[in-house]
Amino acid sequence: VESAWTIWKLSSTLSWLRTFSSIRATLVACFRRSLCYALFRNFQLSLKVLNDTCGVFASGKTLILKCLLHIHQLFSHSDLHHIHNDLYMKDYCVWVQTVSSKKISKVSKQLSGCCFESEEMGLELTELEIAALITLEEEKRGEEIISISVKSCEKLIQTDSESDEELIEENTNSILPTTLQ
Repeated sequence: VESAWTIWKLSSTLSWLRTFSSIRATLVACFRRSLCYALFRNFQLSLKVLNDTCGVFASGKTLILKCLLHIHQLFSHSDLHHIHNDLYMKDYCVWVQTVSSKKISKVSKQLSGCCFESEEMGLELTELEIAALITLEEEKRGEEIISISVKSCEKLIQTDSESDEELIEENTNSILPTTLQ
């Protein structure tokens, strides 16, 4: 179950009143938004959501209508997003009931036929993944260096305290007259 904010933010049409001329353009915009705004920004998760969407469309008009009505309900309980019901959701709910099953099947096939690579998103995802892995490695090495440094400092402190005791003893011996020693 998603929040009204998440649905609104991931949809270019709902958030910016943007229209698209193809299913592919719509999906690319949705993928990009899911990789920029969602709590979990993961390309593989976006692919799974597309797969779920294909399943909803393959199931037919009834399940699509249930999903739209659920979104309508979420928007109606939101102070900020209730206007989207008047702008879009009511019309979508009416449309899905009147559209032919052949049209839904055609959209389902088009959705299923869409394949995406992360490079197509125009977000330099591959470069960002490499940079993240490098950063993780550096942090790991940094933690190892810090661990080694702490151990070295502990040894140095232990050695210094032993040396200090020896120095104090030597200085005490050289300062005190031999009769007091």
